[in-house]
Amino acid sequence: MKIALIFPNNIFTAPYIDYYRQVLDMHDVEYTLITWNRAGKTENKTIAYENNSSSRNPFLIALNYYRFGQFSKKEILKGKFDKLIVFTPQLGIFLSTFLIKKFSSKVILDIRDYTSVITYFEKRFLKLLKHTPDIFISSLGFTDWLPKNKNYIISHNINIELIKNYLDGKYAKKEFFLNKKIHVDTIGAIRDFQTNSAVMLQLQNNENFQMSFIGKGPAIELLKKEIKNNNIENVKLLGPYEKSQEIKLLERTDFINIIQNNDKISNYAIANRLYLSALLQIPCIARNNTEHSRVIKKYGLGIVMDDYTEIPNKLLKFKESFNKEQFINNCTVFLEDVKRDYDHFETSVQTFITEI
Repeated sequence: MKIALIFPNNIFTAPYIDYYRQVLDMHDVEYTLITWNRAGKTENKTIAYENNSSSRNPFLIALNYYRFGQFSKKEILKGKFDKLIVFTPQLGIFLSTFLIKKFSSKVILDIRDYTSVITYFEKRFLKLLKHTPDIFISSLGFTDWLPKNKNYIISHNINIELIKNYLDGKYAKKEFFLNKKIHVDTIGAIRDFQTNSAVMLQLQNNENFQMSFIGKGPAIELLKKEIKNNNIENVKLLGPYEKSQEIKLLERTDFINIIQNNDKISNYAIANRLYLSALLQIPCIARNNTEHSRVIKKYGLGIVMDDYTEIPNKLLKFKESFNKEQFINNCTVFLEDVKRDYDHFETSVQTFITEI
């Protein structure tokens, strides 16, 4: 059995590819990574399409996808692969005719985000799904915009070893609400200015709250100006960090902010911060009517808000009624379900690689 994994970016941008590689290695399956070297960095054990264009011109983006698709088809035929794992719906759309003709029912399509490309090629996308028995998705929320009559397998964006360690009791014991002020922190890529600014302005210079933005992103400079223009004294910008520093940086955090844009991409996805919230036993806050809010309500992992003005009062009320033992149990139940989803993912990949 020979399998090709086709990914339209550098491997280092997608840790979840390793989830598939671990299963393939476990079963001694021969596989090849066909990638798009956008960063101009050589990656070992890949067959890479060299194009580091960063243009946001829609025509050039489509042209580059077409060229990567042509490159991938050539390498797939040359390698005489039996089955394929294709990442992103965009790439699936550009390869759809080829996949249906040459690899019908022999493809895993892995979806990690919604893309507007689907709206322009909906018939092509739906036709591809008919020839793809199992669709692997990172969020159950995607089933709101995907066809209802398919088999969807959850592949969470979290290293399963972290989940196993937690369930084995290998985690730092959390001390809750140690601070005089409630610390609300945003960690990771700080992309959206409007959403982060709206949260910040609700908590600005309130003696009950302290807020930090930990990480880098396009919104940081705008937030810095907002802080200066409004003379905000209870918000810190802590800058970039290493993954290994997360636990230390969040040891006094009372809430992790995972409020994101109100759009089709953000509303149905699951951010890494949600898993981090459960793993570190830190309550989180998210926008209502999103996949985040569904999970938070189901497992009791924190607060959901409809309007930014609700945030200060909801944070204070949550602290007043907080039950430590119940919250820790809620985190454990959620992570046990994530582990069950991973076991099903692993079994499904095994079935895919063993079936003729």
